[in-house]
Amino acid sequence: MTERVEAEVVRFGLPREVTPTQALKEELDRTAGLIQFYGMKLDDLDEDEIAGSPLVKLHAEERKHFADVAKTCIAVGIEARRIELAEEQGRQIMQVLKGVMLDLGVWDNPEAAGIVRKHLSVAVAA
Repeated sequence: MTERVEAEVVRFGLPREVTPTQALKEELDRTAGLIQFYGMKLDDLDEDEIAGSPLVKLHAEERKHFADVAKTCIAVGIEARRIELAEEQGRQIMQVLKGVMLDLGVWDNPEAAGIVRKHLSVAVAA
């Protein structure tokens, strides 16, 4: 019985709190993954197998669902909000860096900007 319950949890997941924005973004990502998965499966079939494969219908339905979810994401401004958050985080990081450099007395050092840029580039690449 325990194994069956564990298998169902893996398959269906446990309830968890998510915001509507998170739910839409997760659905968009999940749908993109399914489209890629169905596409790879279809690539493995020859022309005769494709004609009768239920994957063709599933792939088409998932693509339509993807477009619908993407339209909803755009309509509610998810991408614009993500950009705003990234910009705000950038301003906050700069404020912290400036405060640290002022406290250390190196804000006016001509090498400071290059060193900060170097380390931010490493952080972004990671």
